[in-house]
Amino acid sequence: MNESTKKLLTVLKTLPKYQLERRIDIFILEKLNEVFTKLLGKPAYFIYPEFPLRSLETIDNNLVERKTNHNTNVDYLLATEDEFYLVEFKTDAKSFSDVKQMSYYTYYFKKSFSELFNFFKTQLAEADHQDPKWKVGMDYLKNNYKNHFDKLLIDNLEKEVKLIYLAPSKVKDSTAYRDLVNKVGDKLIFVSLTDFANAIKDDDELKQLLIEIDK
Repeated sequence: MNESTKKLLTVLKTLPKYQLERRIDIFILEKLNEVFTKLLGKPAYFIYPEFPLRSLETIDNNLVERKTNHNTNVDYLLATEDEFYLVEFKTDAKSFSDVKQMSYYTYYFKKSFSELFNFFKTQLAEADHQDPKWKVGMDYLKNNYKNHFDKLLIDNLEKEVKLIYLAPSKVKDSTAYRDLVNKVGDKLIFVSLTDFANAIKDDDELKQLLIEIDK
């Protein structure tokens, strides 16, 4: 990121309706492997953007999966040798107050990655009348995993799923965050924007921007 881009984003982020996450996503994306390998203490690799999860609905006060292919998306999917990580990236501390979003996290933490993968594969990539980009996406996911681990993804699906929440430090002070920690324990990993910035080896402009957002 250059200085002029950082200055422009610093100004624009204060405007209504301006979605800062979408503008700096590409800068975050190229740092994911470097930063999370350092923070997790083991090799970690980005393997898919906007990973699809089947949409949920409430029936008789129970959260269940919709019988359709409607889906919501998690910003990034990362993998290590022994785990998969759903990564949510937010620049607004108020993001953690979304009750519906919290219910999704709680529900999907109970699943192995194989269940999440099979929805993507059978209901999107291989389903009739779906956008052919879903098949392209599935090929990208499988190829990216094999390139990093020299293993077939289909043989390595029965692994635990955790959530990395990359967001402003103030999120940890929220009641919603504390409630979710009580429900899921160590399946939730919080990384502040400052933590992420400090783990970047270069790109001082991105570091400064993330630290500024975190104030």
